[in-house]
Amino acid sequence: TIAVTPSTTSVRVPLPSSGPSRITIYLPEGDNLRVTGLRAVNGSVRPAPRGPRWIVYGDSITQGWSTTDAGAIWPARVARTRGLDLVNLGFAGAARGELPVAFQVARSAPELVVLAWGTNSWSTIPVDGPSLSSTMRLFIAAIRAENPTVPMLVLSPIVRPAAETQPNLFGATLRDLRTAIEETVLALAADDAHLALLAGLALVPEAELVDGVHPGDAGHARMAVRVTAELDRLLRRPS
Repeated sequence: TIAVTPSTTSVRVPLPSSGPSRITIYLPEGDNLRVTGLRAVNGSVRPAPRGPRWIVYGDSITQGWSTTDAGAIWPARVARTRGLDLVNLGFAGAARGELPVAFQVARSAPELVVLAWGTNSWSTIPVDGPSLSSTMRLFIAAIRAENPTVPMLVLSPIVRPAAETQPNLFGATLRDLRTAIEETVLALAADDAHLALLAGLALVPEAELVDGVHPGDAGHARMAVRVTAELDRLLRRPS
């Protein structure tokens, strides 16, 4: 973890003298930082070889609000395990299938895509199941228009106890919205060998939610294991 203050102009990061030749440094998630340079002290640094570009789109769970360290979030864990170059489009309070994001993902030359959104569609700016189904279908279609064979995994929302059976403004529970996402993705996957669904309800136990919504480190670790396994299965599918 890197400690910074508003007046910080430089940070020294101690690195191990032996061990892996590739080091990943995670900047604090909650700070607005801009990196202007990188200099080695008593050594040298060079860019690590790039892995496949993996774009993940999701909400504050994907962004990693609730972990003790930015490197503990499930996308970072998966990326380290499989040598992926992670582009984390985790937007706290948002991620409702905004089409401008879908177009950006489509035009960013992704080699692997994971979509993990839906819980924010229950509250704040709520929708019902049919609306969410249509939004998911269009979001996937926008990516597929330019990336017809890129492997894509969709995670439906993890458990959110207060929302599971509580109707929102339009009468939809989170259970209803989860079902809408899952049925939509499964219907599309019937004709798309590169699309898969990971059902989210059982991914994280309620006891591992730190605030009733967000998983802590243990929950993110569980998610990473399951996502890694599903991506491995998806990538083994014949072209």
